[in-house]
Amino acid sequence: MVEREQFWRFGVFELGSRSRELSGSGGKSKLQEQPFQILSALLERRGEVVTREELRRRIWPGNTFVDFDNGINVAIAKLRHALDDNAEEPEYIETLPRLGYRFIAPAEVLTGAADERASGHPKRSGRLLAWALISTVVVASLAFLALLPNRPASGNASVRLRPSVAIMGFRNLTGKPDQDWVSTALSEMLATELAAGEHLRIVPGESVARTKLEMALPDAQSYSVQTLTKIRKRLGADYVLVGSYLDTGAPPRRVRLDLRLQDAKTGEMVATLPANGGEDDLASLVAQAGLALRPSLESRPVSQSEASGVRAALPPNSDSARLYAEGLNSLRHFDARGARDLLGQAVAVDPNYALAHAALSDAWSALSYAEVAKNEARKALQLSTELPRTDRLSIEARYRETNSEWDQASRIYQSLVEQFPDSADYGLRLAGVQINSGKANEAIVTLERLRKLPAPMADEAAIKFVQSQVAEKLGDFERAQTTAAEAAGVAHARGAQILEADARALECRQLVQLSRLDQAEGACESAREIYARTGDRLGLAASMAYLAAAYCNQGNANEARHLYTQALDIDREIGNARGDAQWALNGLAVLLMQQGDLAGARKLYEESLDMARQAGSRPDEASALGNIASMWLREGNLLRARELFEQLLKRSQSSAAKAALASALNNLGQTLYLLGDLPESAKMLDRAVEADRETGARLESADALSWLGRVRLAQADWRVARQRFDESVQAASQISPIFGAQYRLARAELSLAMGLPAEAEGPVRDGLEVFRRAKALDNELEARVLLSRALLDQGKVEEAYQEVARADALARASQHRAQRLAFSIVAARAEAASGKPSAVERAVRKLQATVTDAGRQGFLGYQLEARLALAEMESVEGRGAVARGSLEKLEKDARASGFLAIARNAARALEKLKA
Repeated sequence: MVEREQFWRFGVFELGSRSRELSGSGGKSKLQEQPFQILSALLERRGEVVTREELRRRIWPGNTFVDFDNGINVAIAKLRHALDDNAEEPEYIETLPRLGYRFIAPAEVLTGAADERASGHPKRSGRLLAWALISTVVVASLAFLALLPNRPASGNASVRLRPSVAIMGFRNLTGKPDQDWVSTALSEMLATELAAGEHLRIVPGESVARTKLEMALPDAQSYSVQTLTKIRKRLGADYVLVGSYLDTGAPPRRVRLDLRLQDAKTGEMVATLPANGGEDDLASLVAQAGLALRPSLESRPVSQSEASGVRAALPPNSDSARLYAEGLNSLRHFDARGARDLLGQAVAVDPNYALAHAALSDAWSALSYAEVAKNEARKALQLSTELPRTDRLSIEARYRETNSEWDQASRIYQSLVEQFPDSADYGLRLAGVQINSGKANEAIVTLERLRKLPAPMADEAAIKFVQSQVAEKLGDFERAQTTAAEAAGVAHARGAQILEADARALECRQLVQLSRLDQAEGACESAREIYARTGDRLGLAASMAYLAAAYCNQGNANEARHLYTQALDIDREIGNARGDAQWALNGLAVLLMQQGDLAGARKLYEESLDMARQAGSRPDEASALGNIASMWLREGNLLRARELFEQLLKRSQSSAAKAALASALNNLGQTLYLLGDLPESAKMLDRAVEADRETGARLESADALSWLGRVRLAQADWRVARQRFDESVQAASQISPIFGAQYRLARAELSLAMGLPAEAEGPVRDGLEVFRRAKALDNELEARVLLSRALLDQGKVEEAYQEVARADALARASQHRAQRLAFSIVAARAEAASGKPSAVERAVRKLQATVTDAGRQGFLGYQLEARLALAEMESVEGRGAVARGSLEKLEKDARASGFLAIARNAARALEKLKA
């Protein structure tokens, strides 16, 4: 009769005596012989100390030659992983220094099959992560191997996680700064060595560098349990590799390396390994160290072909290694320009080193020099044929990205995600490619899959950050802002300062888009403080530019200009050509344009366009072209502006970017209004309002509504015009006083058209003071023109004449063609209002010139308005017949083009003349 299996029950676990299966709330895993024997020995003598010697005799016979101490250390560490136990605060296995181990939890012995007792199995909530310790053959110098541990994850229990290692760098015992590069070089080389065979997940060096910066961690020979807990939480590392090195300094230079492998969960020292080698042959030193480390990391030895790949990935000599390491270190500490120079020297020393070309491409990309980055990426790809598979695929994917071959890059990253689902980095890169290729909806799916990875692999803050970028690309600024704020909160909770700053800066930019300026100011200040503290000058410049936009929209032109200028100074100093540098350029250009400096604004817009084209960024290029088109519009080249806006509309309709579509529709609608195509203008503006409401962009919505009100005013639809103006003012007033005042001017035009000049006068006067303080010269000019009209219509000729005189200096300085046409009409009216024949004659000549200018440039509405004023003056001069003919033709022309308000005014003037 077969003996029934015996089970040990403790906590949430059961251990089978014959099957060696450890069952728990995370599922089942079969233990290896050695960890099983250790756990059985401890359970059999629970509450008692079991010495290391007793464990040695039980597990390994006297004729077995292995590293017993290291084997027991590794076995105990793996058991603690399986039981989710902590060496500092143990729940199951207690370590007694220099004595042995003791099982301290209550345990009971059961018999019978596990499924017979399933309903009675105790449950508890907690942080259980069950590890499978899989049986394998024990060979000389190896205690045991545990291959591909599997952590159950809610929502994605099928993902198998490889053991992960964070190589934290090594302490320089020489005390000589010129030897600091050895730490980075050894870290990179060991990462390549240990990644061979693809059985281990090596935490990327840039992630390690960021964590060390944020935690203020020096290179060390070991870390405390508390520090290791934080590292594990941030990087998802099972093991941490640290240590020290000493360069003899005298020829022949030799390096002594002491490696220490710590369990990131328990803090135990899993292995301590010395290695020695020549500085000119670091590759052999690293190979020696890797071979010694693999047993403790549950990784099999590499094959001959894998070893060849490792050799191809290592720097060929110490000079190349030094320059490559120093370049990487600069790149990871926000000095892209310094990295570019060092990596340029590295490829000069060895033009055939693929990874140096790849890193140099990244440095150029960080500075947004797309063409140079693409060339270096191409060289890296051409030289990558002998590299390990993951390096080769990553290099090809980056080349495809630099060449805007999004589908090819996406396929490569998708393949890497499928092969290595435990590497969130590949998933985040895939999502980034999908965003850049205009497939934001696919990026959403990718990010949702990443969220199902078990913690800490699923970096919630990083995923939310990219989700915010997706929402922003889709023009959903409300969702983008909410998600960015969530990302910042999660990052703050786990001490990820730089990611927190990135998320706050992104949130600030989105709050500016949503016109929540006080909140934007707070988010930007938070980001700016972190960037300044961590030395991230790229981020610092970006946050200053976003903050400047908030100040600009609040009407604080001086502070905005100061911040924009500071941001640009930093960008130019560090050679940055990224999109945030263009944000600063465009923002400063808008500010200059508002203050009437169109030449300065045009220069900045052209610099922004050049920068976008160098970066190969189609969205930034479209933005720069849109700004240049707006310049044409202001200067009166309506046909050229319409042509560019139509091109941009076509571009935006082929993408999923709602904000870009809304902007193109709004700008084209304004241009068509000025050209006199009211029906098409209304169509564009209606669509713009709809798109702006979908994105939550209140300022853009207020602008489109205001222009739509102007269209309805021109069509003499007073009721709808008032509705649109009221909606515009309501939205704008929630943003800032200057915008509220700006859009009240358009509503004042309606009051004037309806014959209510006194109603218009008050809001215009209120706005004048706002514009004067903000130095918004074009807005001030518009207000003084409207005030002059309101005064003239009330018969306050002298006051009107004084306002015209004040507006004259503004009009001479302004390059806003439409505003200057409006001024020329009211100035002529004010001059003629004196009744003096000579003044009327001068006014007539000025209006004739205005009619000609407006007609030549295509400003149909202003041409019709100037013709109306001219006909009214002709009637005053006693030229009744001429005036009658002018008014009859004007009424016909205005009605035919849809300008019914002017047609009605012409008809009334004609009736008055006939009377």
